[in-house]
Amino acid sequence: MKKYLWLTFIPVILFMAGLSQASYRIELESGKSVITRHYWEEDDWVMFYQYDGVVGYPAHLVRDIRESDRLPPDEAMEKAVGGEQREDLETTDVDLIEEADEAKTDMDPEEFERKVEQYQEELRDIYRRLVVKSQEYYSAMRENRPNLKKEARNSHQKLMDQKKQLKQKVIEAYKGEKPDWWDKIISQEN
Repeated sequence: MKKYLWLTFIPVILFMAGLSQASYRIELESGKSVITRHYWEEDDWVMFYQYDGVVGYPAHLVRDIRESDRLPPDEAMEKAVGGEQREDLETTDVDLIEEADEAKTDMDPEEFERKVEQYQEELRDIYRRLVVKSQEYYSAMRENRPNLKKEARNSHQKLMDQKKQLKQKVIEAYKGEKPDWWDKIISQEN
């Protein structure tokens, strides 16, 4: 009888442990924040899992880390969709370009659309290179190669500066407002 009693409690205990996992909000100096289930610190980087991969930010760019009640974006999406991907929830380049048409600008619409496409592609390129530099940095940390680590960190910082300059150009083009497609592209690339 005791055996059966334990067999009924074990799944309940495991289920309760799964519900009690904490989420963490990593707030960056730039004002952006990331929600994740697990994070750790390696050397001068804060590493965490995001969308089935490992991502990291230099520790000097992290303002605060605290517990959060919100789910990480990948889990929130699964919960909202019921575990299935729906086409109407995916953002395409066409959606982003349509939003560009709604912008307040003095430019010719075709010229403005070309400019927006250029900005969007430049942002994607910066984020792809940021991922590569983060991987190079992480690899240099594991292999204990300080020169490569420093070089990757410097390259990462230059890319972050490029992103900041691009953001200023985009905000100027949109008359002082950051367009919605900016955050959509960033979330797609993360």
